[in-house]
Amino acid sequence: ITLQARVDWLACEVPCIPGRADLSLDLPVREQSQQNPGQKENFERARAQWPVNDLNLKVTGIDEGNNIRLVGQLPQALRPARVEFFPFEQDIIEHSAPQVFRISQDKKSFSLVLQKNGRSAKQLKQLKGVAVAYGAMNHVLKAWDVEAALTLGKSPTGFNSGSGSLWLMLGFAFLGGMILNLMPCVFPILSIKVLTFIRHAHDRRALIKSVSGYTLGVVTTFALLAFFLIVLRGGGNNIGWGFQFQSPYFVSGISVFLFLIALNFFGLWEWRLSFSVSRANPNVFHWSEAFFSGILAVIVATPCTAPFMGTALGFAFTQPTVVSLLIFIFLGLGLAFPFAGLCLFPGLLNKLPKPGPWMEYFKKFLGFPLLATVIWLLWVLAGQKGVYAVIAQLFGCLLIALGLWIHRLGGAGRVKAKFLEWLAWLMIVAGIVLPLNYLRTASSIQGIISEQKSKIQWLNFDQELLSRLPQEGKIVFVDYTARWCLTCQVNKRLVLEHPDVVRKFKEMGIVAIKADWTNHDDEITQSLAEFGKNSVPLYVLIYPSREGVKTQLLPEILTVKIVLQSLGKINR
Repeated sequence: ITLQARVDWLACEVPCIPGRADLSLDLPVREQSQQNPGQKENFERARAQWPVNDLNLKVTGIDEGNNIRLVGQLPQALRPARVEFFPFEQDIIEHSAPQVFRISQDKKSFSLVLQKNGRSAKQLKQLKGVAVAYGAMNHVLKAWDVEAALTLGKSPTGFNSGSGSLWLMLGFAFLGGMILNLMPCVFPILSIKVLTFIRHAHDRRALIKSVSGYTLGVVTTFALLAFFLIVLRGGGNNIGWGFQFQSPYFVSGISVFLFLIALNFFGLWEWRLSFSVSRANPNVFHWSEAFFSGILAVIVATPCTAPFMGTALGFAFTQPTVVSLLIFIFLGLGLAFPFAGLCLFPGLLNKLPKPGPWMEYFKKFLGFPLLATVIWLLWVLAGQKGVYAVIAQLFGCLLIALGLWIHRLGGAGRVKAKFLEWLAWLMIVAGIVLPLNYLRTASSIQGIISEQKSKIQWLNFDQELLSRLPQEGKIVFVDYTARWCLTCQVNKRLVLEHPDVVRKFKEMGIVAIKADWTNHDDEITQSLAEFGKNSVPLYVLIYPSREGVKTQLLPEILTVKIVLQSLGKINR
């Protein structure tokens, strides 16, 4: 017998190339059927993944306007990490949009929210397709046919996305925002805000205005950041918290910006609308200063994830737009709350020192933490574009500083002053453009950052390893990290490199995998989403047990005790 087929395909990277082939396969006909023993396992694995239609699972569809919500029963004893729906018809749903999966409180039913295709004019009365349940390591657990009648209605109750969970997540967001003040990313900006508070400590009216401006700047920036994240994710971009630091252009730009503020603090140039302290009247209040410091606090805080914050962010990106914005606003309120607390408890203000000439020296001192932040950003840039990108950036900073100094120098004559002004601006523009031009032409560094000094042998992230190694009886520890994540670096230096932890890893034969998210990586982003997260750090233990493969998530901030206790609980 001859089997024939015509195959058409389109191969695309940037240009698209069509292809076509006529194929044929001649197979001998035998008197008796015969099975190839070497292919038996492959056939059984394929049959196990066929969609089944004998489960008698009731599934209903609810048309919610922009979304379709499928609500149905889960197969018995099945606890998937996520469920994905594949419709039979085209132009029904947005396939690039995330499908929001929730399990009911009794663990017997599921809810799956699908985003409609906004370009389709089809009026649906019924939805047919295949539902696929995946495990924590992205392997297929079961697939079944779905045939659901669509009705207009509201979201059902009894799922994890209910109001109780929403209030809990809002609380997590607020607590996470408060704790974010203690993260190393925010220290330089908080020191600037402390200077402002000292300046207005004994003028309650000005202090309330300063707190209001700072809070408004923080909340507005969080809301805008949430809006951009939602829009980009809705457009099919798989991104998460701190995504802007994955861009070397943003890292370069923010490092120059903080360098300029440091020079301003040192008195090389005057920026009267920001943080500069007027020598004539140091108590003058500037609304722009308070608002702008709130914006800057959020920008430099995004590489960090505080406890409770990661859970709230993971929840936010699975919710409707209004809920996501609300969670981000509560994050901002939490970040601003410690300063608002000074207004709520006036007795604390009496403990602050009185403003005076010493503030000019304190302002200059605050320039050094900003320079330390610039050094950290250049280290991030080295991990993205290499050491020559850092050299180009340093040369650009040198040109900018020299240009500002020349601009301040001025000249005796009008022609000379004009020449120096043009020369100063030329050097400033060159200092900004030259590093960006190098970044445009330089290739990105892909993969894991060198761990030559690490005592743990780290493997590059591979989703296939996460699925295969536990099945082979191995314990897997996954470190989702990024070079721009200061919390990740602190955990690494103080905990993961601790001799007791290294010794325990070797004793238990743990396979260590590092998922480096410094540059954007769709596979790592998808893997984070499967654990309900969209930010780093994330630490995951995957290990075999008598009940099957188990997964354990560790806290964002590690201690040696936490890691050792988590490893000690593993029971195979």
